[in-house]
Amino acid sequence: MESVRGAVALWSLLLTYIEGFMAGQSGELNFPERRFTFALKRVACGRILVKFADREGKRAVLSREKDVLEALASGAVEFFSAILDGSPKDEWSYRRDLNAAVRLQEECSSVG
Repeated sequence: MESVRGAVALWSLLLTYIEGFMAGQSGELNFPERRFTFALKRVACGRILVKFADREGKRAVLSREKDVLEALASGAVEFFSAILDGSPKDEWSYRRDLNAAVRLQEECSSVG
């Protein structure tokens, strides 16, 4: 059960980060328990730099902003849908996160 809670927390943090990024905020997303960081940075022509760092090293890739955001939002929708399948129907926090993920997925599909 602890690993499920950890995964839920990670996906919830990621949703919040994506919402902020889409609203024009920048910064790094730190996952202290896992000791890694994740960051998105807008560059020219509808592209973003995706950066990931952990104890093993750093990686970065340049990709289309729309593709990355859609993939992250779709992953969140899939994750929270699966979690809700096995959860009590009154589990409001998972439902809230699923609704946020669906909204972000729709917003991401309209990104240039």
